[in-house]
Amino acid sequence: MLNSLKLSVGDLEAAVKVSESGHFTRAGQTIHRSQTSVTKGVQRVEQALGAPLLDRKARPITPTRSGEVFAYQMRKALYFMERGIAGARHASHLPEELQVGHTSYFDLDLLTRLLTMSRRPGSNFFAVFHSSSSAEVIANVLAGFWHCGFIVNPADTRGLTTVPISDDPIGVVLPRDHPLAHKRSLRLEDIANEPIIVPSRERNPVFRSWFLQKCHAGGITPRIVQEVSNPHEGGVLASQGLGIALTPSSSAKHLPRGSLVLRPFAGQIFSTQMQLVLPKERPSASLRAFVHAAVKVGGVQQDDFTTTSNQLGTKNHTSQSLNDIEVKPEPTSASRAASNHMRLSHCHRAFLFFRVWTAAH
Repeated sequence: MLNSLKLSVGDLEAAVKVSESGHFTRAGQTIHRSQTSVTKGVQRVEQALGAPLLDRKARPITPTRSGEVFAYQMRKALYFMERGIAGARHASHLPEELQVGHTSYFDLDLLTRLLTMSRRPGSNFFAVFHSSSSAEVIANVLAGFWHCGFIVNPADTRGLTTVPISDDPIGVVLPRDHPLAHKRSLRLEDIANEPIIVPSRERNPVFRSWFLQKCHAGGITPRIVQEVSNPHEGGVLASQGLGIALTPSSSAKHLPRGSLVLRPFAGQIFSTQMQLVLPKERPSASLRAFVHAAVKVGGVQQDDFTTTSNQLGTKNHTSQSLNDIEVKPEPTSASRAASNHMRLSHCHRAFLFFRVWTAAH
């Protein structure tokens, strides 16, 4: 319909301005056009619409009923047109909008800091976050729906680059009056007869296999009574006395503190890691900036920090079979002390990581 009217934006604007000001000359001054040009523009609009918009005999000129309706609607149309033009010009100077997935067990403090950095003026990236599961994050990044995503490792990350973000040992959330709550840390045999609430198998099947193998290696068969999709569900069920909830330490920070406590496992029996996964192809400038920010905020502290991707030698648990997952013995006190002596600060490790990852891409 608009094409058949063959009207310019300038003519439409002229008709609105005359209706508002009541004068052709004054309207022309507002939009920097001559009186003659404004008059002809209004005439073209009236001819195209087949209705007079102005009562030219009145002083000042007043809009007709058709003119009032036209001016009211067209004023809004011109406003949104100006906003669209300004928005497009502004967007041309903005960084790429990144679609970022994250598991429901993602550290909310880290998420908040990344969101804040993303919204700062002059930021090199703008991220939109989607809460999901490790399995869905991996699937969506592989399919190209999301640019990257945060997962809990162990997970099946074949075909993706993996970037370590933060170490996140697993503990159990339990009521404050539970018999195990008086212990500062737990041994594996402490939970042998306890009803356990665990993350859903579907949301990270490799994690479940890894957990079961750790338990079997320690001589226990866990009594799983319920699966949950997020730490809040686990906390609620634990508070009702339905079991103890297996939860990453970072997620437990945001559970209600009054009735629940987190107890870690001695020696970090269940030591997991939050990782960022992204496609193997060369990342955009915005994605590189986001990875750099995530590594800096996460502050990973681990001995093999500079080994950053499957391509560069990262060893990830990539099979859902229990037999395919290697269980390494816990380090001795001597080896742990030597490891700590050799440990770099996490800021230095972040710098080393980015150097290696940048060189690879």
